[in-house]
Amino acid sequence: MWLVSFLAPTGEFAESATPLENTRAAHLNITGGWEITAATLRLCRLYRLHNPLCQKFRGDLRCGDDYLAANGEVAQCNPDGEYPCCSPWNWCGITADHCDCADCADYGSSASEYRDDYRCGENYLAPNGKPAKCDPNGPYPCCSQWNWCGNTADHCECDKCVDFRYSCK
Repeated sequence: MWLVSFLAPTGEFAESATPLENTRAAHLNITGGWEITAATLRLCRLYRLHNPLCQKFRGDLRCGDDYLAANGEVAQCNPDGEYPCCSPWNWCGITADHCDCADCADYGSSASEYRDDYRCGENYLAPNGKPAKCDPNGPYPCCSQWNWCGNTADHCECDKCVDFRYSCK
């Protein structure tokens, strides 16, 4: 494995000599894929880092199906940035051509990604039209394999569970 530096909470770059000495770093393996440790995911949440492994948007303002973010998913626009909408031409912007058309995606929308009935997952859409998540700052931060938000081991620690406190999703 090769070492990759990461941004520490102090704003300085840090790196580890071995994966065992410092599991907070993400390591690039020889096949070119990313191995993201659980500690790296916790850092993304706990320190609110702009860790590129967790970012869903790109610095070049490109978005949509033809462009991947550093996290490997289809690039979105920064919901908290100056240009929160993705146009059909795959550019982030703020004009009506970016935000107010049939094929536009407004990532700055205030629509919630959580459901009031504590359902979650692919089969349960949130008010924002995407699969519902569990609130990582609420009392039930994990989605169980049965698509319910909760805080028990059956919700947070199973193979198909998603703990949104430590997830880049």
